[in-house]
Amino acid sequence: MRKERILVRKNGSVTIFLALIMSLMVALVAGCLVSVQQASARVQIANAADIGLYSLFAQYDSCLLEEFQLFYLDGGFQNGELNLGKVYDTVAEYMEPVLNQNYQRLTLESGGITGYRLATDNQGQSFRDQAIAYMKETLGTQGIQLLLNKVERGSEHVQEQQSTKENAQQGNRLEDYDRALENATGNVQEVEGEGATESGGEVEAVILVEPVENPIDTIREIQSMGILELVLSNPSEVSQKQTEVSLLVSNRQLQTGMGIFEGMATETWSSDRILFQEYILQQVGNYTRPVSDGVLSYPLEYIIGKHGSDVENLKSVAHRLLLIREGINFVYLLGDGAKRTQAASLATAISAGLLIPMAESIVEMVLLACWAYGESILDVRELLTGGKVPLIKTAENWQLELENLAQLMGRLDTDRRNDDNGMSYEDYLRVLLYLEHSETQTMKCLDAFELTVRGKEGHEKFRMDSCVDALEIAMDVDANGRKTYQVTRQYSYR
Repeated sequence: MRKERILVRKNGSVTIFLALIMSLMVALVAGCLVSVQQASARVQIANAADIGLYSLFAQYDSCLLEEFQLFYLDGGFQNGELNLGKVYDTVAEYMEPVLNQNYQRLTLESGGITGYRLATDNQGQSFRDQAIAYMKETLGTQGIQLLLNKVERGSEHVQEQQSTKENAQQGNRLEDYDRALENATGNVQEVEGEGATESGGEVEAVILVEPVENPIDTIREIQSMGILELVLSNPSEVSQKQTEVSLLVSNRQLQTGMGIFEGMATETWSSDRILFQEYILQQVGNYTRPVSDGVLSYPLEYIIGKHGSDVENLKSVAHRLLLIREGINFVYLLGDGAKRTQAASLATAISAGLLIPMAESIVEMVLLACWAYGESILDVRELLTGGKVPLIKTAENWQLELENLAQLMGRLDTDRRNDDNGMSYEDYLRVLLYLEHSETQTMKCLDAFELTVRGKEGHEKFRMDSCVDALEIAMDVDANGRKTYQVTRQYSYR
């Protein structure tokens, strides 16, 4: 049996209301799609800017990181002068692949750098901040406290001893000693003249007391010698490197940062100052740890001495160490009754021999000062050979006997000795750094870093004032030909 299909036609209709609803729904969906597209474009633009900055700052100078634990972008790209155009182009170059991803049509229209901070800005504040942060992470709370106690205790001792010595300065005592000698000579000449008159022209012999060996004259001759001849076994081995300091960070006209980073600084506490100085000691070479490939071999001595040659800087540090040790040793002698008695006995003999018995107390003080000076020569000589010297001497670790003072030059290596419980050369440098002005110290440290890096191959034109540690960029990006977005991004190593 055949079945037939019957089609039934019915009339349909769409109301105006439903048509309006449908158009609104389509418009809503279309609007949502456009909104999603715009939101996606904004996120993609922001990501592109971030990736551009991250990629730029990933090109930090490896030499600064390896040598000094510092993160800086060499904005001069090993060519010296800061090249902001290349910095911006590098960011834009790394942004392009991100902008071209997905289905978006994003085009970088314009942009520029609106702020940046350099290592030398605000007297090297960003450099100090990085150094202090590194030391805090390295030492920890307990280590920091131990370091603070050590530095402050040593510095207080040095300042106290120096103050005491200033009350009995060798220079003034020597002037009194010389004046007494002149008066004694004048008196002898008067006696000779009177004797010649009374004897009718025949000069009678004036019998003088035979003087004992006077170490004061020996010390005078030693003080006229070069400092390095006294404190080094072989002064000819000292580095002869030198540089022109007027071209370094602390003396030349520097490039400066701008924008929101300009003048940014953190408050510096006493502990921060000591941590920064400890950082310098750890990271910068010195006479006992010379820098073989740097423009200067003793950059730490440069920070303290501020001269353009290794020789002059080492002389400056040796002089200052000698003064410190001389003051401390002189104060010890003043308080040691046995040694005061020895000095008084020798002073009596010298005064009698020179016919100046009234100047016996002056001679005693000069003898003590010369004795302290001789002991200090031995101390500094021991420090520069890698030994240790106690900050405050005792009868047990005192080295030079008064009877050997006149033969000091022949006993420079036989009488000195190492004290394992004493302070090393670097410990004394720590004290010298503590006595320096912090801002000057920071800039001189940047000098030393610049000199060290310039000694590396490919870094001959390196400049610390081209090193960037923070950057802000602003860009206009066209999104799909419909809207231009403005994006501002910042990045800093800290």
